[in-house]
Amino acid sequence: MQEVRKHEEAFHDFGKRFLFAIIHIGVVLGCISLAFLANALMLAVLIGLSGTLALIRGFLVSTRLRQAPETFLFATRDDYASCR
Repeated sequence: MQEVRKHEEAFHDFGKRFLFAIIHIGVVLGCISLAFLANALMLAVLIGLSGTLALIRGFLVSTRLRQAPETFLFATRDDYASCR
């Protein structure tokens, strides 16, 4: 059973990385077309950098949520329980 779980995790991790690569290629191609066809180099650079950072942040957050959802962003369930 544990072997099946590891296989499923590897499959989902590969799927996330593949989706990340496809979306990043789309962002890069959009920025290249914006830079060359619309002659908006600075806007293309800003969109490219911010899009790449947003994709990396989203990938890291989704990975962090899958590994330990109860300790997301360094807060534990005990921290929330003490606020009540």
